[in-house]
Amino acid sequence: MARADALALVHLFPPREAPGSVRQFTNFSDLRNKGGCAHCGASLTSAETNRDHAPSKVLLVEPYPENLPTIEVCRECNASFSRDEEYFGAFLASVLTGSVNPDPKDFPRVARSLARSGGLRKRIERAGSRQLDLWGGVEILWEPELDRLERVVLKNARGHAFFETGEPATNQPTHMACVPIARLSEADWSNFQELPVPQVWPEVGSRMFQRGLHT
Repeated sequence: MARADALALVHLFPPREAPGSVRQFTNFSDLRNKGGCAHCGASLTSAETNRDHAPSKVLLVEPYPENLPTIEVCRECNASFSRDEEYFGAFLASVLTGSVNPDPKDFPRVARSLARSGGLRKRIERAGSRQLDLWGGVEILWEPELDRLERVVLKNARGHAFFETGEPATNQPTHMACVPIARLSEADWSNFQELPVPQVWPEVGSRMFQRGLHT
């Protein structure tokens, strides 16, 4: 599940027919699956809840498209991911810019986080080390807190899967990896790009089922 659904962790581009928005489908799947948290499975009838974005807003570019996908989850789970998501966004922006001072115009949310939290800035600074490359230039090697990245990837994968299929996937994935694309072997890159062919149709009424009918 995680490999395919991690494709949600890219900039979310709105569909051509509705600029500035995300096409919405009403979820008509089994109501019994909507009563539990997509992350821990706890009953939502007896827990405080809120709306969780899938994908996380820290992975998107402002201004955000309208009608971003959300799912209802328990507040405890949603709050437990906030610091990891903040770290993920700050780390990603720093890698892309080569600096812990990303341009606020390009990364406003991350810039605010780094300006507000000296501890976060220090953690990101410690993750990067400079060294000379073969041509005498300077390159930065990044060593993130991988467990934090993986928690955010899995959180988004579960949220995206639940939003599309209407079925929770609280089980642990059999395999998950957070690897720079440049470090993938040809075989891994080919495997990453292949879309898995489902053996059965998604549940009738789910968003994934409706998208298949509208394709």
